Amino acid sequence: MIQRPHAPPHAIGLLVLLAALTSTGSALASEREPGPGWIGIVFQPREEGAFVKLVLPGMPAEAAGLRRGDLLLAAGGAPLGELDIPGVRDAIAGVAGTQLTLLVRRAASETEIIVDRIERPDDATIAGLRDEAELQAAPAHQRASKRFGRLDEDAGPDRVREVWSAYLTERGDAPIREPVVLGALGSLQRMGGAEATDVALADVLPAADIDLADEPRYQRRIADFLLAVEPPRPKLARQRALDGLELAPAEHREHPWLQRALGAAALLDGDLPAADAATAAALEAWPAPTLIWIGDGGDELDRRVVDGHSRLARSRAEVLAARDDPEAARAVLAARLAYRHDDGTAEALTALGGSPPPPPRPAFPLHAEPFPDFTMPALEGEGSIALQDLRGRPLLIALWASWCGPCKSELAHLAEVYPTLQEQGVGVLAINVMEERAAGVAHARAAGWTFPMGHDRDRALTRALGLQSIPRSYVLDSDGLIARMNQGWSQASAGEQEALLAELANGASASPFLLSVEVGDERLKLARFHALTGARALAPLPGEEERLLVGTTTGRLLPVDIDGLDEAAERTSPYKVQDVLALPDDTWIAVAKKHVTLLYSDHEPATLKFDTRVAAVTVSGSQLVVGPGGRRPLQAYDATGAELWSGGDEAVTWDLVPLGTRGNAPAVGRLRPDGLEVVAGSQSIDLATLPLKASHLERAGEALLLGAPLRAADSGDLDGDGTDETVVLLDTRRVLGLSSDGELLFRLVLPTEGDLAIADLDGDGRDELWLASPAAGVAALEYHPPPSAGSSTTD
Repeated sequence: MIQRPHAPPHAIGLLVLLAALTSTGSALASEREPGPGWIGIVFQPREEGAFVKLVLPGMPAEAAGLRRGDLLLAAGGAPLGELDIPGVRDAIAGVAGTQLTLLVRRAASETEIIVDRIERPDDATIAGLRDEAELQAAPAHQRASKRFGRLDEDAGPDRVREVWSAYLTERGDAPIREPVVLGALGSLQRMGGAEATDVALADVLPAADIDLADEPRYQRRIADFLLAVEPPRPKLARQRALDGLELAPAEHREHPWLQRALGAAALLDGDLPAADAATAAALEAWPAPTLIWIGDGGDELDRRVVDGHSRLARSRAEVLAARDDPEAARAVLAARLAYRHDDGTAEALTALGGSPPPPPRPAFPLHAEPFPDFTMPALEGEGSIALQDLRGRPLLIALWASWCGPCKSELAHLAEVYPTLQEQGVGVLAINVMEERAAGVAHARAAGWTFPMGHDRDRALTRALGLQSIPRSYVLDSDGLIARMNQGWSQASAGEQEALLAELANGASASPFLLSVEVGDERLKLARFHALTGARALAPLPGEEERLLVGTTTGRLLPVDIDGLDEAAERTSPYKVQDVLALPDDTWIAVAKKHVTLLYSDHEPATLKFDTRVAAVTVSGSQLVVGPGGRRPLQAYDATGAELWSGGDEAVTWDLVPLGTRGNAPAVGRLRPDGLEVVAGSQSIDLATLPLKASHLERAGEALLLGAPLRAADSGDLDGDGTDETVVLLDTRRVLGLSSDGELLFRLVLPTEGDLAIADLDGDGRDELWLASPAAGVAALEYHPPPSAGSSTTD
């Protein structure tokens, strides 16, 4: 995802290509003379002028001596810093054949440069000039990577050899960069055949080995390349994997992947014992995401692996199947699928005669929101595009800009699938946003895209959507209701979008979903839902009446009860909320990146400022305890924001959890890189040495729950049987419900990162699972256990 940088109000849009500016102010002159003049400059506007980013080669600006890094102060006597975009356009554009005086600052001196305006080339030429200028201005390794990226399968191995030789010359004394090597090998792999492999072995690898042979990741990637070419070279791949393993000890992050490559090479080479040993070692070396329950004395009570890795599991299963042990192969794949579904592993299990759990399917439909109505100009031509005219069939809307790399990847993929979408009856609209129209036109023409495109000229749609970063895409049903929104782009998200579009084209419902239920979905029911935009964090509010505090990405804090959101009690933080807490005296706490704000009901808020990122915050008794970032001791504050004590070792803090009292002081558990620590006032004692690098710490009943993939956790009696269940939210956005004896009860997937809490807000004696998601809102789920054998239920 690419964030749009801030620019001065007069210079919205990061890169302005003066080559593509046309002037309405010079229309009368254009009737008498050739069209608007053109000089080839790409610059970044600033309040005092414009920083020259590129000068297009062969153009008058280059011939006049304008160069990268110059600061344009004035054009034709008009100061650029005082002009808005139309004003800049009028100042620069003129009549072909005339001259323009530019005032330029170089270091401490100012220089006037005279440039000739020439007739404006066509957009394709401009786009080509811009690409070439950016290429020439880039460092040698970036230039080579871009050149490899432009090669297609028809280029041939000789062309790869030419680009590689040019890179070796242009890099000078700089070491060879791994991305360039991967670009060369990727080009050769696409071309296929023994000739391409020979180029890699004769030219690319011998040179690359001089600078990169001592990098384990490099050796693994070369091994993967040698296994993927046609025909594969297993003996060479095997040696590369062995070389990498000599450089990567068992705890090295590349170790399991090198073992996997070694196992794949041995399998191709017919060495089943070696393949068996390597794939087993790969799974053993993988730092599997694990949850561990720790008792009060620091002893380990339980341990659960909650995620594996698909590729490692499939490699292991392949070798076990080759050893004629399908049962063991099925067990490996089933263990992987027990906690997380993926289609590749499910297909592998099916091929071995196993029965994988069902794939994720949506649950809990919500009311679909309409896409903002719009009428905007087409990106090219004189026509306009209106949403009203596009209704009646499913529609994919992609928001893009020419400066956004992922956007261009998304639209290149869209161009490939566009004919298929048309056949299905699906509409496509790409809307150019956050830049001048000419830049979008030039890139679209150069790319050869043929699907409909609009231009958000007045930025009305950008404002209506609250758009701050792109790429972003929307799937709409035939009535213009939003069925799905994607922020960013990937092949996986594109596939999910296209599958949904196909379902909508066949008459499926357009309702979006709060979350996806992967297993046990008949056990969960949506009890309450509050559509709260940006809902991010949850915390219980102390008091007789059970309520939850909700914090949003926009800084809003408000309580929620079983009936709805208490808007009257809303309070607002001046900072983007990352976490929320509450003290017993009706003080709400909003945690931001470097600020912790205490919000009161009857007077102005108090803000604690830190010079590093806040690592963790918790409430212990009536004290607010903060773990500042870096090697800092903990700091405790009262409800007024006054510091009470500072204690604990000066060690890195990962997370905090309240522990009640130790002696007369409220205590907290502190998660450090090397273990757990109990801190009460200025006193601290070690609780346990950790067997893994945990990321989060939570209370789980009478124990402490910590884990590598953990983001949030809570415990409560979800089914009313008197024993607590534990629900955890992993870094992968997966929510796991676990019984007191370790059974997996249910598994959910949040659409975006969020938070969870367990509380009985309706007073029925059974806790609800509350989830917050910025993409949907806040929901309460009721858990209904399946009937025991021989019993019946009408639920």
